[in-house]
Amino acid sequence: MFIFCSYTRHFSFMVPGTKVERIRQITKKINKGKSLDQIADEMEIDSADLKPLWEAVLSEAPDYDERKIIEKIFSLERKECSGSH
Repeated sequence: MFIFCSYTRHFSFMVPGTKVERIRQITKKINKGKSLDQIADEMEIDSADLKPLWEAVLSEAPDYDERKIIEKIFSLERKECSGSH
């Protein structure tokens, strides 16, 4: 699935299932006490690209409700694509 965001002029290549898996990976790594930079390095992702997911996961600590995290991420993406900041 490719989604074009007219505001940022970028395509989003990450399908929802991939985000869910990333959320799970980040949650596990946060629970192991790893920092954003450590997680990004291990996942081979730029820290700046990973930061929104990382922040969304951290915001749901200690329960890490996957549904709430996903809702938060998609809400942020909708705001970014609509140009609302």
